[in-house]
Order: sequence, then structure tokens, then C-alpha cells
Amino acid sequence: MKKFIVYLFFLNLSCGLFAQNANYEQAEKAKSNRLPWNSDQLTPFFTQGSDDFWFREVKEGEEKYYYVDLKARKVEKLWDPVYLAAEMEKATGRKYDPKKFGFWKIYFNKGGEILNWMDGNVIFEYNRKTRKLSYTKKEINPSDMMPRRMRFDTGISPDGRYQVFGKEHNAYIRDLQDSTVVQLTFDGIPGFSYTDERETTKEVPLAPLWFDDSKNFCLFRQDLRGLGEVSYINCLKGRPLAQNSPIILVGDSVVLYNEITLYDVSTKTQKKVKIDKWQDQQMRILHSDTKANKLYLERRNRRNTMLDVCEVDLSTGDVKVIIHEEGDPYIGIELASITFLNDYKDIIWWSERTGHGHLYHYDGEGNLKNVITSGNWTAGKVVSIDEKNRTVYFQAYGVTPGENPSYAKICKANVDGKGKMVVLTPEEATHNVIFCPSKRFIIDAFSRPDLPYQFTVRDTRQGDLVFKLSELDLNDMYKQGWKMPETFSVKAADGETDLYGVMWKPFDFDSTKRYPIISCVYPGPQTDNVPLTFEVGSTNEALAQVGFIVVAFNHRGGLPLRGREYHSFGYNSIRDHALADDKCGLEQLIARHSFIDGDRVGIYGHSGGGMMSTAAICTYPDFYKACVSSAGNHDNNIYSQFFVESHYAIDEEVKVIEEKLETKDGRDSVIMREKTFYSVNLPTNMELAKNLKGHLMLIVGGMDGNVHPVQTIRMVDAFINHGKDVEFVLLPRGRHSYDGVSAWYFENKLRSHFAKYLLGDFKSSGFYDIEINEYEQIIK
Repeated sequence: MKKFIVYLFFLNLSCGLFAQNANYEQAEKAKSNRLPWNSDQLTPFFTQGSDDFWFREVKEGEEKYYYVDLKARKVEKLWDPVYLAAEMEKATGRKYDPKKFGFWKIYFNKGGEILNWMDGNVIFEYNRKTRKLSYTKKEINPSDMMPRRMRFDTGISPDGRYQVFGKEHNAYIRDLQDSTVVQLTFDGIPGFSYTDERETTKEVPLAPLWFDDSKNFCLFRQDLRGLGEVSYINCLKGRPLAQNSPIILVGDSVVLYNEITLYDVSTKTQKKVKIDKWQDQQMRILHSDTKANKLYLERRNRRNTMLDVCEVDLSTGDVKVIIHEEGDPYIGIELASITFLNDYKDIIWWSERTGHGHLYHYDGEGNLKNVITSGNWTAGKVVSIDEKNRTVYFQAYGVTPGENPSYAKICKANVDGKGKMVVLTPEEATHNVIFCPSKRFIIDAFSRPDLPYQFTVRDTRQGDLVFKLSELDLNDMYKQGWKMPETFSVKAADGETDLYGVMWKPFDFDSTKRYPIISCVYPGPQTDNVPLTFEVGSTNEALAQVGFIVVAFNHRGGLPLRGREYHSFGYNSIRDHALADDKCGLEQLIARHSFIDGDRVGIYGHSGGGMMSTAAICTYPDFYKACVSSAGNHDNNIYSQFFVESHYAIDEEVKVIEEKLETKDGRDSVIMREKTFYSVNLPTNMELAKNLKGHLMLIVGGMDGNVHPVQTIRMVDAFINHGKDVEFVLLPRGRHSYDGVSAWYFENKLRSHFAKYLLGDFKSSGFYDIEINEYEQIIK
């Protein structure tokens, strides 16, 4: 008995030391932080026929306007705002705020001297050189004030003579000269319709791809027949009824089928393009050359291991493969691109064939001419082409050794492989550029999580800095106590791979205290949730203010920016591949920083992160003490066919089946052919439910059309069956991405859950009573 009393004494003592007050008020303030509008870019308005431009910046709530003379390498203030406001008031009789004119989309004439704009019936003319404003008044015709009727000529040919429309699932063409109508198709049926409209008795607009000569066009339709459906229940209005939606799940035997049909206007005849190659292939249009009557398509096999780039001759319907690509274990799609130039005589193709994504130069016939980029780094999207100088500008990742390889730099290379590649934007940051009309200069906006946006002008010859234009002003935020997040790196569980992350601390951080740590996770492979640009007011920043250290860092198998070996690390291990890296990275941070309490570790994530966070707390139940898992795909056996089958080797079985074909004389013939059938038995989070020790909250939106809510419901059922105490939150209005009241409620549940089980604060609440007008604002 005495031992028991002593135990209770020390238990109560430890709980008292453990409990900390959650700072919900500071979290709410942090969430309301906003950067100035348009703070992530600098918008130039170029002078007619020149690279010169004007721009505006906002500092401490005041707009400032500048003119950039690139030839003179000069930046000057555009006007005296007080003078301008006074002169405009004389003309219109209205008051103007010298700090907020709101000028937008007005341009200097050739020479960069005169700037015109109109306000009401007053036409203003500002002379940049004399710095004087003049104006004239214009008589306004009431008819000029009427909005012009928009013309939507959907389906009309380039020469304006023909119109293609749909009715009763089929396609028709109307000669607009004599109003005659000809039915073009007779095989349109529900589920395989040319109209895709429920209303079939009335004419509906179609969107054919017309070619420049108005003699040919093509139509596209999708075969939806036989697709599996899932049900959703509307719980909020009227009688609760299930609504079905078609969706293709992993292992389905029926998938979407795309058809292309060519039409000759003069003969009203059609040809089906013979694009089929692989069973259950996927197809998309890459580009159309409407002048040469050619169409460029991409088709992929079901497993996403092979693709063809095809050229379709629209006069004959012939299909020619010009590029064939294969990938092991799959072909990455996030950075993939194709660019046509020189009247389709040259093609720039992105491929990961060497293990890193790079650019390759093909001729129009599909012959490889040369490698454009190469090396142990990744070339990303093409951002611009200078055809005259045969130069391609593109994003590059990891091009500078020793830096974070997730940041996009801008580089240039010669299309023909001549000369050396040039890095135009050297700063270790994410760069977005706007090209001046001559392409001699770029306006570069760059930032990273711990570097506010900077704006510069660089020469595109060697990337030389012309001048710095502006930078994001954070003085007001600093005055309010805001603090910059920190960047860091840790090693993956292999002890070799560098993983990069961001750390958010409370704004009143005290290095002598010990804080719980929360990991925000997303496993990939198509992306991750580590920010690559500067931001404020994020969920992680607000969560940290409650009293936590919040981190987000890479895991192997995540971003596609670091090469095939990195992003395909999780192949065949969708559920588990990122878990060891997260635990290992957190352990390094705990050992590195005395202010992190390694006995109070939390984890949370959304979608794939919801799956990962639940798997983590059940796989390492003695390490993670609390978890919030939202919209998790806990059972990938009922998730997206393309996503899962691209990243997991599901079972295949080839069978010989009978297929009936209708002959020209109307009789049926039977042929035998091989067909592949797919089956799945993927590991699920439900199998891990028995391991749970910590405190888990599961959240799902009742209207989630991406990860079906039943996945979370099955997860809850598994915990119930094992007698585990979990909290389940249903957001009735919530879709896959939460907004409005769902986002507000989610954020508060997220904070309060971790406050209870990592801070020991069961008394205070992150929620507050809201009036109906506040509720309406949240919904908006």
C-alpha cells in the first residue's frame, strides 16, 4: 500500500512538471499572417519595342513605382506620388491615395517617354522625362459603357463556314451558308458518347480540333462503359441518398478508353485513328500542328513502364512512332516534357534514361541528334526557347554540388549540344524568371523557406547580375514578433543520403526550455511537403506557436527532383518506405538540440501523409506518442489505379479468352486472344492497428472524392476490433483538400490534440464560440 501511495505521488508530480499551457492565441495570430499581395513575383510592364519596363513594389503598406532602363543600367522612381494624386484630383474631382494608386496593365509607348491611362472619361498622359501629367476629357457614349457580348463560337471552323455540334450522343455538322445539317456519327451511345451530356435531345456544343484549312477536324470521346463505381452519401441536405461516381481502382479489369476520329468535311467521311498498342493503355494529346494537319500523341502501357510519342497524319490516319521510352521500375511523369521548334523539325525530349532526368534533341523524324544536358543532377521543365540562337532555358536541380538539390535554378544550353551549359541564377534558392522580349535579360524572383523573395535582373549571356530591383519587406512582421523558420539537413536511415528540411519554432522560443517535436510528413513519390519557397502563415508555423518544434523534411522515395534511384526508392513499399527515414531524422535532431524533448514526439500528415503517420505510430509505438492522420489512403487496394500500379508491382495473370467480332455481313465470328488480368493484395494500415500505444486522431472529409472516406472508416474499425482508443473526426463538408469551416475545424483539432498529449494541456481549448456572420466568413 505504501509503495502504491509513493507511486501516485511521483505520478502526480511528473504530470505537473509535464503539463504546459498551449498558446492558442499566438497560433491564431500566426495563421492570420499574410504576405503583401503579389509578393512572390515582380510583374514587369514592358515598354513598346523595348526590354525596358515599369514595376511596382509594396513596402510598409505603400505602393512604390519604378522605371527600369536596361540600356542605361538605371532604375528610377517613376513619379512623385503626392504630385500625381493632386493633379488627378484636379481632373476628376475625386480623392486619390498617394500610397495606393493600384495601377496595373498600362504600358509606355515606344521610347519609354509617354504613359497613358484612362479614369472614367479622363485620359491621362504622363511624361516620364518632364515628370508632368496632362489630361483630356472624352465624351462617353452610353453604348460604350455597355458590356460587349462575348462570342463563343464553339465548334466553328477557322473559315467560319461550318459548325460541329452534338445531339443524342452523336456528332453533326452544319453548313452555316445554307444551314444544312449532316449527321456524322451513328455509334454514339450512353457511356460512349460524343456529347458527354445527360441532355441528349437538344443541341450541345462540341470542341473539335479544327485544322487551319477548315477541311479536316478530329473528335475525341471516352468509353466509360463498365467502369466500376463508388458511392458517396450526401449527409447534409434532404433525404440521405447514395450517389455513385465512376472511378478506376487498382486492379480493375475495365479502365478508361480513349478514341480519336478524323473527319473530312467535303466527303463527310470518318477514319478511326489506330492508336491502340497495349492493353489498357493511357493516351493523351501532346501537341497539334494544325497547319500541317498533324497530331502528336503520347500513349503509355498500364504499368507505366513504356511509352510512345506518336505522330498522326490527319489526312490518312496513319500513326508513326517517333520516340519510344522505357523506364524501370516506372517512367517518371512530374518533370516530363516535350517541346517542338523550328517548324517541328526539332524536338526537345525529357528522359530519365541515365538515372537522372535530362534533355535530348531529336529531329522531326524521331532520330536522336544529340544529348543537350547530362550529369549527376536533374534537368527539369523547359521555361523558354530562343529558336534564333538555338538556346533552351530550363530548370535544374542539384546542379551545384553541396547545395540542397530540391531548389530550381535556371540554366541554358545549346540545342545542338555545342558549348557549355550556363547556370544563370547562382543563388541557392528556388528561382522563377520572366524573360524580357529580346531574351537578353531575365527578371528573377527567388526565395527559399529562410530567404524572403529577392528580385533581380540578370543578363542571359553568362547570368551576370545587372542590378537588384527589390526584396520582400518584412519589417512590419518583425515588429510583431515574427521569426524566420530554419533550414537543416539530416542523414537518411542508410547513413549516407542527405535529407533536407525546415524547422519552425515558437516566436517566443527559449533555448533553455525543452519542447515536444512534431514531424509533418508526406511520403511521395510524386512530391513531398517540404516548402521550397518563402511563406508565412502556414499550418506548420501556426502549430509551432502552440508550444512545439515542428519539422518537415525529405524522405527517400519522395521528390522526383533527385533522380530515379531516389524517387523510386519506395517502389513496391507504398506503406512503409519512408518510416525509417522519418524516425532516423528525428533522432538526429533530438540528439543535436538540447531544446527538443525526445520523449514527446508527434507526427501528422494528410492523404499519403495520413497513411504514413498512422503507419509510423503503429510501427514505432514507443517512439511516436501522438498522431493526427487526415484523409489517409490506409487501404491502397481501393485507391487510384494509375498511382498504385505505377508504384507497386501488383499480380498479373495472362488468360486466353473468347472475343466476338461482328463481320461486315452482320454475322459474329469468334476469335481467341490473350488478356492480362490484375489482382491486388497490398499491405494495409489495418494490419498494424494492434500495435498502437499512443494517442491517435483520424480525420476525414465526408465528401472526399480522391481518397474515399471508407478508407478511414475501415481504419477506425480495425482499431475498434483491437480495443484501441482512438479519436475519429468526420468533416461533413470536407473534400480532399479542406477549406472554409472544414479547414478551420481541422486546424483547431490538430492543435488541441497535440496540446493534450504532448503538452499535457487538457484545460484550455483552441476552439471559441463564433457568431453566424463569423461562421459565414469562415465558409467563404
